[in-house]
Amino acid sequence: MFTEKRKHSRLNIEIQAKLIFPDGQHFTGSTEDISFGGVFFTCPELAETTYRKNCLLQLILASGSDSDLILDIESKIVRATESGVGILFQSIEYTDYRHFEKIMVFNSPDPERLKEELEENPGLMVNTPTE
Repeated sequence: MFTEKRKHSRLNIEIQAKLIFPDGQHFTGSTEDISFGGVFFTCPELAETTYRKNCLLQLILASGSDSDLILDIESKIVRATESGVGILFQSIEYTDYRHFEKIMVFNSPDPERLKEELEENPGLMVNTPTE
C-alpha cells in the first residue's frame, strides 16, 4: 500500500523559473506541482549529477511592466528524472515569501484548507528581517 509522505498540497501552476548552482551554472525551465515544501522543475537539460546539490530557485513572475518580479528560494535537489528535478525548498526571505504565499492561496481550489495545512506544516524556513 502506498503511503503519502507529502505534508503540503501541490498545485499545478506553471511559472517560469531559473535554477542557479553555487558554481554559477544555471538552467531555465518552468514549475510543475508546486507546494510550500517544494516543486518539480521541468528542464530536460539538467543532468542527474545535480542530485542532492544545493541551488537557488528563482521564480520569475511577469509583472506586466518592464521588469519582472523575481522570488529567490534557497533549495536542494532531491530527485532527478529525464524531464527535470524535484526540489525541496529550504529558505526564503520574508518579502519573497509574502508574494509566494499570495500566489499559492490565489491559485488554490481550496484556499482555507491550504492555509490550515500551512499552519500545521509551515514548509520552508522564512528569513525575517532584522531591525
